[in-house]
Amino acid sequence: MGILDKLFNKGEERAEESQPTIESELLNIIMSRGSINKSVALGIPVLASSINLISNMVSNINYKLYTTEGEKGNLVELDDERVKILNKETGDLLNSHEMKRALIRDYLLYGNGYIYIDKTGNTVNSLRYVESINVAVNKNCDPIFKTAKYIINGQEYYPENFITLARNSLDGVTGKGILQENTLAIRLVNNMLKMLNNSISGGGVKKGFLKSERNIGREAFEKLKEDFRKMYSNEDNAVIVLNNGLEFTPAVESSTEMQLQELYQGIGEDIGKILLVPKNIIDCSANEAEYRNWYKNCIVPILNEFCASLNENLLLESEKDKYFWKADLSDIENGDLKSMFEAYKLALDSNILQLDEVRKKIGQPPIGFNYIKLGLDSVLMDTENGIIYTPNTNQKTTMQEIKKVTNENKEPTPPIGGGNE
Repeated sequence: MGILDKLFNKGEERAEESQPTIESELLNIIMSRGSINKSVALGIPVLASSINLISNMVSNINYKLYTTEGEKGNLVELDDERVKILNKETGDLLNSHEMKRALIRDYLLYGNGYIYIDKTGNTVNSLRYVESINVAVNKNCDPIFKTAKYIINGQEYYPENFITLARNSLDGVTGKGILQENTLAIRLVNNMLKMLNNSISGGGVKKGFLKSERNIGREAFEKLKEDFRKMYSNEDNAVIVLNNGLEFTPAVESSTEMQLQELYQGIGEDIGKILLVPKNIIDCSANEAEYRNWYKNCIVPILNEFCASLNENLLLESEKDKYFWKADLSDIENGDLKSMFEAYKLALDSNILQLDEVRKKIGQPPIGFNYIKLGLDSVLMDTENGIIYTPNTNQKTTMQEIKKVTNENKEPTPPIGGGNE
């Protein structure tokens, strides 16, 4: 028996003695080292879908600047140049949608997102996205009175010159993204993808052992190696001719590979939950209630954090007491038309909203109808002037007149003690 035959027989004997288990394969996958970066994370389909979904949802939202005025604290939308820069023309090569999407992608992956506020004096000229990997943070060591500076291309900047998003931050300037918090899970799924890719790249050809009844020359041995390489690399027209005395024996197929494939499917679906994106949201099988619940728990917190940063650094100190930024969620809150109008009808019937307030919410001009219903569907009250109007009798009265008549109709109080005159 030749040397190759002995070597392959020994390998076959060892394989028969100890078949790999799902636990050992998982351990090998987990222990496989490799750098986890943005490209690796976005190479995982579910994770890429989740990041794209969240970043697109947030970037589609417009942000408005409001103030309150009057004794009633009426909300007034302001026509400010900063609103135009944030929602339309950033002044940078990136438009507003691209800028916000890039910001959120950095926020999710690296834990930090930065937009530089380019201004002259108190006038904002432009908003410029800065990739997170280009920003170094120089912090002091005081855990109470925290200070920091950003270093970009060797130049120092103060945090108040930036719109900053820091995920799960403890200091307000540095955060933790999924590349840092979920390294093991991302590496596990990435290595499983590599394993499945290698299996597919081999064209489904099973691995095995080559037996030889006689010695093989060096030239023939190298030719066999090259032929097997072509076959396992899934090259076209890859053919191996085994001469007399050579025999190929497939390795014993275990259930480990199937178990790993099933495990990958489970982990692949669950890894989206790292970013609070369940499977039914990604494949669009969620109902209206599930979608709204996901939006409230996943998207709204990011919007609130972004608005907090806008309120902190995109307002002057003199404006912070009366101005504030707010995300425009009218399209999401309205939902489908039937549900929207049913909700507004309930608000009108309960006197929570006035007709013009509802018209404003759906983008229609006001008609000057300042009345609310008091009952019987026929008595109307002007809340500004206190005038009560009854259409059925075409009569008007005021609250003061009603009080006066009520007081005149009261019976006089009898004197205490009584007695006859």
